This record gives sequence, C-alpha cells and structure tokens, in this order.
Amino acid sequence: MTPFDVMGAARQVAVVLELTTDPELLPVVRRTAGVLARQLGFPKGQQLSLQEGVEKACRQFLQRSGCEGRTLHVVFTGFSDRLEIVVENEADGTETSEEESYLLRQLLDRVVVEETEAGKLRLTLVKYRSPEGSAQ
Repeated sequence: MTPFDVMGAARQVAVVLELTTDPELLPVVRRTAGVLARQLGFPKGQQLSLQEGVEKACRQFLQRSGCEGRTLHVVFTGFSDRLEIVVENEADGTETSEEESYLLRQLLDRVVVEETEAGKLRLTLVKYRSPEGSAQ
C-alpha cells in the first residue's frame, strides 16, 4: 500500500532542498530520491535506477555549469504514478553529450535541460512507477 492508496490520487508529496553546489552533498539528493520512491511504492529496481540517475544527472549538471559558490535548488514532487525532480541554479551551459543523454534515458524516463526566463538553468528528471513485478 502506498500513501496514495490512503490519501487519494489527487494528493502529492513535495520536498524542497537548498544546497550549496558542493558535489559532496549529492548523496543527500540521491538518498531523498530513494526514500520518496520507496514511500511512493516504486519497485526496488526502479528505486535504484532513480537514485543512480538523479545523482549522475546532478553531478553532470554541476560539472557543466561552473556554479561554484552558488545555491542548488532541488524540488522533489511525488505523484501517484511518478516522481519528478527539478534542479535549478544560476549557471551557464545546457549542452549534454550523446553518451550522457543515453545513460540518463536508460535510468530515467524523462530528462530535460533548459534555461528559464530568469536566466537560471533547470534540470527536470522524471521516473514513472511501473506496476509491481515489472522488470524496472
């Protein structure tokens, strides 16, 4: 049983983190994604894929963006069928290599890198929950 079985599908779970852009804090993002995925009823394999994908995407985001001394804003939103993670900071560079994109698409269902109107870089990551017993 997931929290949505009790609360109803219209409810959602949200967690907001403000972190310095120190790569040593990425395990906090990974752990938060894992805990939320477990609470939302994701199968174990999907939990692990989500955690690995989120950490890799955020690490690449930090390496590309040259964001030393800035703040990383991370919002986790859990829905009945998916977990969405939005990462934002004031940074430059939206290029992602084909290899990076391919790996992230194997771990996550959707990865979008964009520049906002406010000049911030936004990374949106989505993992859909498959029914119990599915391969991933």
